[in-house]
Amino acid sequence: MKKILAHKAGVWLSTIIFASFPIFWFYSSKSTWQNGIFTSLLIVGIYFLTVMLKQKWWPVAVFTGLIWGIAIAIRPSEIAWLVPGLIAFWAFFRKSFSIKQILLALISALIPVLALFALQYQTYGKSTSFGYRSYGIFEPAPVVRSLSVFQKTKNIFFPFGTKPDVAWKNFINYGYNNLSYLVLPGLLSLLLGFLVCKSKAVRKILISGFVGAFFLFLLYGNYKFIEYPAVGSPVLDSSYLRYWLPLYIFLIFGLSLTIDWLLSRKISKYFGYLFSLSILAISLFIIFQNNEVGLLKIWPRIEDWQQTSKWLVENTPANAVIMAGPNDKIIFPRRHCIGFNWTIPKSDQLLNIDTKKIPVFMILNNSGQIQTAERNLAGYSLQTLDVGPNGQVLVRISAL
Repeated sequence: MKKILAHKAGVWLSTIIFASFPIFWFYSSKSTWQNGIFTSLLIVGIYFLTVMLKQKWWPVAVFTGLIWGIAIAIRPSEIAWLVPGLIAFWAFFRKSFSIKQILLALISALIPVLALFALQYQTYGKSTSFGYRSYGIFEPAPVVRSLSVFQKTKNIFFPFGTKPDVAWKNFINYGYNNLSYLVLPGLLSLLLGFLVCKSKAVRKILISGFVGAFFLFLLYGNYKFIEYPAVGSPVLDSSYLRYWLPLYIFLIFGLSLTIDWLLSRKISKYFGYLFSLSILAISLFIIFQNNEVGLLKIWPRIEDWQQTSKWLVENTPANAVIMAGPNDKIIFPRRHCIGFNWTIPKSDQLLNIDTKKIPVFMILNNSGQIQTAERNLAGYSLQTLDVGPNGQVLVRISAL
């Protein structure tokens, strides 16, 4: 940002606005979700890509390739929009890259990607398989194998469809309504920045960003799913927001151009500060006060989880297996866990466990779930042992 923005205060304000963006803050705290780390690597990768324009030292190309390779290995599905954006960037700056740089970056990027294929082979028995598509990530679904090559390719990289109207509707419902304070000025800033920016390099970067952002918008905007708490009243932990996280970062980049433009002129300097601080204040308010994921709302839950976790460890032996469902996060790794939906607990999860030798427990959210568990775990006896500090019920499971 220092190389793009003219005003030093604009650099700092833009950085703080980015660091306090609620979606980035929330998903960066989710260590088992890849969106935060992917977005961080994406930002680092873009930075070193711009460094490569002037720095021809070969380690820079190697490191740049590794960063991009790791990012792709973490979220391979993002290729659908990364490739068009990178192709646009290369088309604009191709004269600034040497063949040696490109080859070094590509070879370096292959290292983590090949490591991903090896992991997939070890996990699923096929290097191109993954959890959502066992028959291969580069193979179209069986129902579309009779289609043309173009349609098969589109199905691989855009499995949810490519309808702009569907994407727009989902973006308005889930991506805009909760973050309009940033989306609207960010989009206007990008458009105005492109029109008034005097730097050709920045305009080329903006066009590359628009290309990638369009395909990102299209990719996940066509993804139709229902999840709590997105049903009826979407909130900040809707999955759409984490999928579109790089899109929001691009919008924040647009805001930084506007902030820099305002601060660079005496007549609008103070308005620039007011505008920046207003965006920051709204973000911080959401971080602390959001009804679902605000820090002030989550902190009591964390204390409850800590109490429940301590209670479980104290009341179960070290070799216990616990059917915990969503509560597995407060038990693992101190106890072995079996995930389940408490409304439909599957007894086949217990088939390979000798409950006479290995103690098996179930944690239920309340006593009202016991009858449901008994009905769905035919062939096992359930013995209520204790009630936790927050109302959870610990049940011992034994084969009849």
